[in-house]
Amino acid sequence: PTANEDSTVYIIVQGLDLIDSEEVMTSSFGFNASDYQKLGNVTIGDVKIDLNNFELIIGDGGFEYYVVALPLVSDQLLITISPTKHFSGTIEGVLLTTISDSTSADTTTGVEQKFMKKFKLSFNPIVDGVNINIVTTSTEEDIAARISLTGLSLVDSDSEVLNIVLCD
Repeated sequence: PTANEDSTVYIIVQGLDLIDSEEVMTSSFGFNASDYQKLGNVTIGDVKIDLNNFELIIGDGGFEYYVVALPLVSDQLLITISPTKHFSGTIEGVLLTTISDSTSADTTTGVEQKFMKKFKLSFNPIVDGVNINIVTTSTEEDIAARISLTGLSLVDSDSEVLNIVLCD
């Protein structure tokens, strides 16, 4: 999914159903550890997730992810993600599903299979305003007026450049 900076991305998770009633499934949703600090808000269903509740796991290839358990639903689950203010770029996410099947009375001999689906969220930069104070003074006819520009700065300096052009 793609959205503009300072916007929310919506993800619908569906089809998390078991085929075999003897199996047990758990699902987690999370983000690459290097992208975790880019998160602003995460909501799963109607519940706002405290980012401190994400758990660090080691995925395939030694990659680290912060994940939180997903409730199991038979139809679909809406997840909303907002990055930190003024973030533009990509955040890598992961949906991790673990299925366990213990066909014997001895649950230690069961089979466990993990499935990892990675995805990317892209947030496009947008142009924000500038901070500027313009102070003018009155003057007499045929005398140049003085204009002062103070407090000149970008609202979002991570992806924007400010150019000033003076014209007659």
